[in-house]
Amino acid sequence: MAQFYGSMQGNRGQATRMGTKQSGLSGHVRGWNLGARVEAHEVAGQDIIEVAVTGGSNNPGTLANLGSFRLNPENDKLQVSFNGGAWVDVDTFRVAVDKALKALK
Repeated sequence: MAQFYGSMQGNRGQATRMGTKQSGLSGHVRGWNLGARVEAHEVAGQDIIEVAVTGGSNNPGTLANLGSFRLNPENDKLQVSFNGGAWVDVDTFRVAVDKALKALK
């Protein structure tokens, strides 16, 4: 059975793929100069989604890792981790960013 499922839509219709706990699932959607790579895998029984910005077809390497995402095992709230750091609830992170942006104004 598939742990992960992905779909894409383009000018030739829709394509779908499945991934297992062992294989994970990854995709790279890109324009010529900008793209996004998404990878899904399982760690210690939890689904982890990693998102990165790439240089597109012209330069497919990673420009920036946006973060890893998971559901908090204690309360099912969305969490984010940056560069392998601690997991933080997205709501908590948003409040911190809002405060920092207001301080800059």
